[in-house]
Amino acid sequence: ELFEQDGAEAVTVDQIARQAGTNRTTFYLHFEDKTDIAFKIRSRYRYGDIESITRYLTGTNGVSRNDISKWIRHRARFFLKHRAIIKLGTESLNKKPELMREFLDQTIEILSAGFAGFLAKFGQDEREFVLDELLLCSVMLNRYLYITVIQDLKLPFKKAPDAIVEIWFNLLSRQPGNHKTIKK
Repeated sequence: ELFEQDGAEAVTVDQIARQAGTNRTTFYLHFEDKTDIAFKIRSRYRYGDIESITRYLTGTNGVSRNDISKWIRHRARFFLKHRAIIKLGTESLNKKPELMREFLDQTIEILSAGFAGFLAKFGQDEREFVLDELLLCSVMLNRYLYITVIQDLKLPFKKAPDAIVEIWFNLLSRQPGNHKTIKK
């Protein structure tokens, strides 16, 4: 709440502790710094992420490009609403690369739960491959939203939103046996 209201840079550890009804010492028993708290807050968003995937992308009649566009707009609004905490959480990943493994594990958990029905139609090897594709697409989408929503940069790629929808559509339209892996 403080991060969104005052901006992450302006919020102090004392303010966070006071808002939580505790003190600095107790804060530092649980968190290394305020970027650490931002990363931990992100895990609370997990259930909302799963719910949005379920709501927008797991219809009984398959998924349409329009469904994907709605989901991406929903994600963009989420990024806008939680801009300060997302920015700080991303900074925590940059400062502490060891958190990246935890972040990726959380993302895989979200994707596995949100796309459980879609993933279930694939055999084990193919399911792992498709889950890797979902992870890569998710990272790409989140990076795109970070650049365009959090950093408010205007990219020179006019068709990028359409391209992202098409990439997701092709992935979510996949049927078992329709992927080729590179032989080692």
